[in-house]
Amino acid sequence: MKKLLSITLLLFLGTTAFAQTVSFTSPNAQSQKMLDSVQYVLPEFAAGMVLFNNGEQSNGAVNINTIDQKIHFIDPSGKILVITNNDEVSRIFVKGRTFVNSRYGYVEIYETAGDIFMGEVRKVGFISEDKVGAFGSKSQTTAIQSISGVQTTGGYMVDFEKQKNSPYIYKKIPYLFRKGLIQQVTKKTLQKCFPDKKELIEQYIKEHDPNLSHVEDVREMFKAITK
Repeated sequence: MKKLLSITLLLFLGTTAFAQTVSFTSPNAQSQKMLDSVQYVLPEFAAGMVLFNNGEQSNGAVNINTIDQKIHFIDPSGKILVITNNDEVSRIFVKGRTFVNSRYGYVEIYETAGDIFMGEVRKVGFISEDKVGAFGSKSQTTAIQSISGVQTTGGYMVDFEKQKNSPYIYKKIPYLFRKGLIQQVTKKTLQKCFPDKKELIEQYIKEHDPNLSHVEDVREMFKAITK
């Protein structure tokens, strides 16, 4: 018996360190238009399969939200809901793409080499407040705040309207998976993933000077050292 995302879901199929970061500290029409375009990983909800940790699965019209890092789905009435058992999700397959649930969010897998995977998390964080840092300077911190959730039968509704005019940061963060563990990308973690290619990694970094916080650079490096 397939695990329910919700009863109705089964019936309806239809960038800081280690990140590329775009900050909008003074929201305007352009920044809010971008927020609308990046608050979900996929440009539109699409039929997908959600695999749970116990091996069970569910199918439905789904997407991944970059704000709360959870799976959202559309119920038969057209409402967008959040699944209540997101922590039990292993991965999601949608439109030929694979996303693995992790403590950092949903990682889209781009490259593989044996049991080593490389991918990225897309994440939106709202700038909640200015905090006084060392020596009286101000440092911005990000948090998802004041999100109202309304519980329903199989999921819950989330309203992000309160954040629509708030400053925010959009991040694209590369990660490595090794033996099922997720790691941030550094020269050290790359060499741990590929201990027999330490010299090749050193040489590649020396010749190409990749930015290991940029997904594109990491992806090119990954392909180069695993070909």
